Amino acid sequence: MERSKRILRFWRWFERDAMSLLRRPSLDIIEDFDERLQEIDVEISSEVSSRLADEDRELIITSHGMQSKFELIDEMVKLAPVIDGWSVQSLKPPRGFGFRVDGVDDIDLGKWKYVPLKKTMEYIEYCLRIEMPEQDRLRVDDIALFNIMEGGLGEVLFSLCSHVEYETSKTPGARPLDSLVVSVFSWAVCRGPASIKRFLPDVDLG
Repeated sequence: MERSKRILRFWRWFERDAMSLLRRPSLDIIEDFDERLQEIDVEISSEVSSRLADEDRELIITSHGMQSKFELIDEMVKLAPVIDGWSVQSLKPPRGFGFRVDGVDDIDLGKWKYVPLKKTMEYIEYCLRIEMPEQDRLRVDDIALFNIMEGGLGEVLFSLCSHVEYETSKTPGARPLDSLVVSVFSWAVCRGPASIKRFLPDVDLG
């Protein structure tokens, strides 16, 4: 079956079952979404927000930073039906770093900093070092580090970080982590690859 037909079939299923899906817990329905999304492409999946009384529920279609799938996801979301109670988004947006790390108590991201690393004279790659307290580095594994960075920067901006290292060093002049979103976005606008610029998220530069 052609990809466009598989996409339309996914949205017809979603439109038909949207109200029943709305009432079910996130962990319950992600498997349903992912099973059908992977009929379109095995590299894409979903994230679904919890249900809140006064807000639409978010369905985010993601490739976890695989840039080669951004075009497909963008195409899919443009075809999404408008359904009461649901908001459909392409690619995980940046949420900043003011969140609690799931499964790890007492991790304060306000104590984390970053240092941009200039790997080339032209600064054509965004590379950085994340610096954190020693006890945090011992307690946070590689999967948690990925989730923290992708959650804070969002999928597109994190995909543009070609090199990230994690250390417990304390570099003079290291910058607070909560300014990283603006730093990567500003670099991407000026020096990032042209093929990715149309997928850049909205970022408040104020």
